[in-house]
Amino acid sequence: MSESHSTFPPKAVDIYLGSSHLTGEYRDRLSAATTYAEQCKALDFVVEETQDDEDLIHSFSADERQALALGAIAAKQYLARQQEDS
Repeated sequence: MSESHSTFPPKAVDIYLGSSHLTGEYRDRLSAATTYAEQCKALDFVVEETQDDEDLIHSFSADERQALALGAIAAKQYLARQQEDS
């Protein structure tokens, strides 16, 4: 039986990649992520590294920020479950 995945992390990745404010290594990591696990790892990295970047945060609408937060939470939960299972 295959594991069901949240749609929030891929949506958050798409929102970040749609932003002209996200550049460099952050964009590269998200662009390179093709599997759900890779997307979660890349999303977690980007969120952790940019959480204090107010210009980036405020470049998103309130709805986008909510979707990014939900994606970050779901990614963290997924990564924690993977670590528990290994």
